[in-house]
Amino acid sequence: MKKTAFILAFLTCGLLSMAQSTTYRQNLEQTISHIVVSGNCIVCLEQDTCNWISYTASAPSTKERLVVIEGNRLTTTAAANDMTLHVGTTAANDSTLYLLTFDISDNAMVLYDGKVHTVGHTTINGTSNRKKNSAVLLGKKKYGEYKRLHNDFFFGWNQWLTGNGLINDPIQGKFALDQGWQLSYSFYMDEHKAAGIGVEYHTSNYQFLSSNTVFSSENHGFSMDSYITSDAGTWTSHINTMSIDFPLHFIFYPNAQKHSFSLSLELIPQFYFYCTHSRTYTFQQNDEEVVNNYIKKLSFSRFQLKTRFSVNYGLLGAYIETGLTPLMKELNINNQYIVTPYHLAFGLRLNLFNIL
Repeated sequence: MKKTAFILAFLTCGLLSMAQSTTYRQNLEQTISHIVVSGNCIVCLEQDTCNWISYTASAPSTKERLVVIEGNRLTTTAAANDMTLHVGTTAANDSTLYLLTFDISDNAMVLYDGKVHTVGHTTINGTSNRKKNSAVLLGKKKYGEYKRLHNDFFFGWNQWLTGNGLINDPIQGKFALDQGWQLSYSFYMDEHKAAGIGVEYHTSNYQFLSSNTVFSSENHGFSMDSYITSDAGTWTSHINTMSIDFPLHFIFYPNAQKHSFSLSLELIPQFYFYCTHSRTYTFQQNDEEVVNNYIKKLSFSRFQLKTRFSVNYGLLGAYIETGLTPLMKELNINNQYIVTPYHLAFGLRLNLFNIL
């Protein structure tokens, strides 16, 4: 008999959800642990990280209150007759021991933990299931794997910051000289917060303003000089880097219902596997353009640390990031002073998963 009632109750929920289209939800400040239900009302109770109540309808069916909440007790009214209400509770999360009480009359039902509770007084008192609680705390009941995945692309301007002096040949920031592709996953997620880890492939191209900048090893560091040759041609000078990053992200969602708008802060360890200084000399010879490339490796710090702040809305976002550790341990410019350049970048962030 209970099995038949259970099947009928869930069929009723399914038919109601097919016929109706809009879900109305309200968060509650109280922890719901006592439910009093009557008439033909069905209450679907589930564990969550916050307390709430919702129902689905094509339009608000009544201006009367569907429930009355007094302390931890939720009582349905006559206006909730023939309706299905969904209630979320944190009762099992407050302590290892929890107590739930159902007072059911008439043809009403309470659906909880895969069971149907009908007319009578029911008390559930026991030790909470740790596996279930861990799933609740991680938000798995409400946010599936798809909601937790992030696929981001970064396109921005980059620059150098120096701690104790100005670089004679500053960097020329240009769009898309700083690029990254990141896949990340939020292990924790609730209405307002998310936290997790990811992996990112990052490239930077630092282009100097001076036409020709030269690096040479001196004093266990790098001497940076610039000069113009007498040959009739054009010089350009770049530093190119590639790294594998492992960003730790912390996301805040101001709107609990929709996560389209978010603010995120990331702490990003970087492991550089490629860093070169390249110079290109271009000149005309016999009506032909001749290009000469000069490339050598640079001893950037293999491990670096940076932080990134982003503002995101749907597909589009904006970010700014800065290094927390210097790009080079020591940099000698014209044997005049030592500076420690730091990475700086800002630009656009694209989250492709938000358009699906």
